Amino acid sequence: MGKDPEKKGLADSFRFNANGIGDPFPFARMEVKKSDAYNLVGTYREYKYFFNRTDDDFLTDNHDFNQKTKRGTLG
Repeated sequence: MGKDPEKKGLADSFRFNANGIGDPFPFARMEVKKSDAYNLVGTYREYKYFFNRTDDDFLTDNHDFNQKTKRGTLG
């Protein structure tokens, strides 16, 4: 997090937050603000799902599911 007390730069304040890095659900958010000009917010989120089912029965679906979903926004 940072602020420009004189408000003469490109941005008056910025903030960056990230958590869960290396986990199955990492998240990051960046916010940059300039008074009476703009408020830029960007987010990134990732989901990882894994499911593997194997049965030794004669009738089984042997379902296997491995997916990674990435989503981001900029506003």
